[in-house]
Amino acid sequence: MPDTDGDTLEDYEEVHVYHTSPASSDTDGDDLPDNVEVKGLSPLPVGTQTNATNTDTDGDRLPDGAEVLLYNTDPLNPDTDGDGLKDGAEFDYDNDGLTDGEEFYVYNTNRAVTIKPTAHSGINITDIVEYPAYIFVGGFDNPDSDLDGLNDGVEVHQYGTSPITSDSDSDGFSDGDEVNSGTDPLNPLNNPGSADNTPPQITTPPFLATTLSGVGGATVYYDVSAMDNVDGGVPVVCSPPSGSIFQVGTTVVTCTATDGAGNSATASFTVTVESKTPVQYSLNWPVYLLIGIAAGAVATIVSMRLRSRSERRQRTTSSNENSARSQSGNNSPKRIEDI
Repeated sequence: MPDTDGDTLEDYEEVHVYHTSPASSDTDGDDLPDNVEVKGLSPLPVGTQTNATNTDTDGDRLPDGAEVLLYNTDPLNPDTDGDGLKDGAEFDYDNDGLTDGEEFYVYNTNRAVTIKPTAHSGINITDIVEYPAYIFVGGFDNPDSDLDGLNDGVEVHQYGTSPITSDSDSDGFSDGDEVNSGTDPLNPLNNPGSADNTPPQITTPPFLATTLSGVGGATVYYDVSAMDNVDGGVPVVCSPPSGSIFQVGTTVVTCTATDGAGNSATASFTVTVESKTPVQYSLNWPVYLLIGIAAGAVATIVSMRLRSRSERRQRTTSSNENSARSQSGNNSPKRIEDI
């Protein structure tokens, strides 16, 4: 029976039994030949059979061949070491901030090619000399897959640029050059060669303060403007906007302006609202009654004390007057008849 691809599987078997390609010895491209996967041959562990039509049999984002030939992980167990992380999330071969699983299946940055293993490949080739092994010319053996001067992980997680395209916005400048020059690698109008790389200047109040005499917040209006060196006046968007109701306390207002070239600027100021509402006391009628009784009692006591003081003062005054008369009578001149 014919074996077109030379993988020791007859063409009939490949088509009708294993559903592999009779024209390719590695149908799924995972660097394990079809006969190795369907029959569990070396270098697979004894008794292990992987899917010859699926590059990642256990779904851990590492190709079966990479698990067997490079990582020594189990191609049938997505979490070989049982630590709760899939095998593809555990390796970052080039330390670029992207896991090897992401590079293989998310960002397509692996760029792996296969050759016959050699002593210089850095791969343990014991028992697999007759099979191709991974040697990496990009991707997770190269932290900067597109050679733009930015590591793959930095592009994905910090700048949002493509790790496999050196000029993400197609403006003629590499992502690395734009980052180094302070321009936006995702905006083709904002690059080192554009005429306008200067953001607008925003003018805001230094701060605002107002007094609230009632309840429910104060409506505050303010003026903010922005000027650009190319576009002139540009719109400003503030949050909270002018005319909003500000509650008691201090609120930060943040304003943003963007010019036609995509240059943005941000500025902020504070609005402070103080409350001058008098304290209101709510008393019911029994409390008022008690207050009235207490006030009446105090008034009575005060009146009695004042009357007592007045009576004592009158008695003292009368006594002094009598004493004065007596003294006056004793000192008067005697008549002749009395001599």
